[in-house]
Amino acid sequence: MPYITFYIALGLYLIASGGFIIYMIRQHDQAFYIAYRVLIGGFMFHTFFFAHRFYLMGVAPILGFKAALSFFSWV
Repeated sequence: MPYITFYIALGLYLIASGGFIIYMIRQHDQAFYIAYRVLIGGFMFHTFFFAHRFYLMGVAPILGFKAALSFFSWV
């Protein structure tokens, strides 16, 4: 259950990447603004995921390889 926020963040990051690709190809400013807001939403879910994991574990969630890579991508 705690990974649902991570999967939501991952999905939002992928949608934002697609939006930025559309912006680079077609140069529509609206695609850029929508993709940027989706990216901010993904960042917020990613931040909530880290805060929740920190609360559950009591230490920074960077002890495992997967968690360390996720933290590195967040920073």
